[in-house]
Amino acid sequence: MRRLLLTASLLILLAVLGAGGAAAAIDRTGTVRFVSKPTKVVQGGVVRAVVAVSPAGVRCTAILGRGTSGTAKLATARAGRATFTWTLGRAAAPGRWKISALCGRAGTASTTFTVATRTFAPAPIPARVVVDKSGFGYVDEYGFRELGYGIVLRNASPDQDAFNVQITVNVVDGANRILKSESSYIAMVPASSPYYFGGRLSVNPNETPAKLEITVRVGEGKKKALPLPPVSNLRVFDSGYGSIRVAGEFSNPYTKPMSSIAYISIVLFDAAGSIIGGGFTFPSAEVPPGGRIGFETSAAGVSDISRIASVQASVEADVGS
Repeated sequence: MRRLLLTASLLILLAVLGAGGAAAAIDRTGTVRFVSKPTKVVQGGVVRAVVAVSPAGVRCTAILGRGTSGTAKLATARAGRATFTWTLGRAAAPGRWKISALCGRAGTASTTFTVATRTFAPAPIPARVVVDKSGFGYVDEYGFRELGYGIVLRNASPDQDAFNVQITVNVVDGANRILKSESSYIAMVPASSPYYFGGRLSVNPNETPAKLEITVRVGEGKKKALPLPPVSNLRVFDSGYGSIRVAGEFSNPYTKPMSSIAYISIVLFDAAGSIIGGGFTFPSAEVPPGGRIGFETSAAGVSDISRIASVQASVEADVGS
């Protein structure tokens, strides 16, 4: 029993002496510490760490890793600093990572940081202008059948404004024959916004329109940026000369003057929300930035003012060249 106790004591003494010998291998005047390191890096990002080392000229090895695996970098301390840089893989495991700096007799230091999952912004939805609603009305006068139509367009993209939008309207009869066609361009339909497009045309008095065929094409989409000119004070009144008129005003929200050929269109609705007519006009002059101007046009397609329950209007975002 005494021999067992003696043997155990000897082993403990040897362990203590061994530990003291290992400690003696480290320069007591040396120090190693991290003076710069990341707190969070996304997958695929750059990890940069700076270690202060004393004495100068010491070579250090830094190991970046997670768990039992790691990537080593070598650097010699210059002016008391050793710098290490790694680029993470795009599939680097998210979570806590460790950096260990081993600087020989100067000592060691370690630190941690977090690898975060890389998130990608969704691809922008391309500009796409659709027809939400359309309708028309017509009135026989002066030997012609005058038709007024309206279209509620909507840019379905939340990300892009639609530019150079072409609208083609076919007026079709009950036998599916095209009675009249016309195409127009509007400068821009903003993202996630409606556009009230109205027009008027005439057909022969012996031709009866039955429906509209509408085709819309977008010239190009650009990052969401512009609003339409705001329209206000819309009102409908009888001219006293056998026609119905629509008046209103708009302001220029842009940094450039608005053209005097900016298309102003109106759409007329009945009490049920159906489109019963439309029309268009142009401003009487160029509109300076921040300025406003009134407009007035005829309500085509309707002869009875009591049928008009509401009116909407849009102004083309035409700022010239």
